Amino acid sequence: LILVYLFILQVLGSPPCRFAPQFDTQLLLNDPNAQQEYRESVAYWESKFHQPGIGYSSASGYTFDGHGLDCTTGDKASPLHAFSAPSKEAMHVGMLALAVSGNKAAQIFVDPTDSGSALKAAVLLLQKKMNSYETWNKNYPGYGGYMPWVAVSNDDAELKPNPDWVGRVPSLDNGEWQWALYAASVGSQSFFSSLLQQS
Repeated sequence: LILVYLFILQVLGSPPCRFAPQFDTQLLLNDPNAQQEYRESVAYWESKFHQPGIGYSSASGYTFDGHGLDCTTGDKASPLHAFSAPSKEAMHVGMLALAVSGNKAAQIFVDPTDSGSALKAAVLLLQKKMNSYETWNKNYPGYGGYMPWVAVSNDDAELKPNPDWVGRVPSLDNGEWQWALYAASVGSQSFFSSLLQQS
């Protein structure tokens, strides 16, 4: 079964959308190659959502809560959930940190066509996010660097507290986000150290 899957991947250049039935539980438990293929297939299809204006704001880089889908076709539909929380941001920052650290599946998530482009895109997106966080901290110092649920827009890089979250923060979400930021810091240090060694 895995050979059929690998053949399809070789011929088509991308995994089939409904790739999960190609793998059985025992294969995924015991075969490191199958595990890697599975991770890369998930990353490839998640990359379709990981697009500016769809999965995250093109202005701020902040992650959207989600997007409507047409249940018949699977295509993007309204509404865009133009709000988000640090828990969503934690997952996105974590994937970008992995991409910067050289994780192949995370690089496929960022750009399935080229790992070099993925690395650059991940660094630029992390930079855009950091700029948004710095602006948030200047505009809302009372939050102490933490985030509530926020309004997110493709037209405006400035994040604003959702009206029902003014003066409050979700502690679990912020804890996840802080750990993701730490991972991004470690991944970025590793990335920039390797660049310095090459020059």
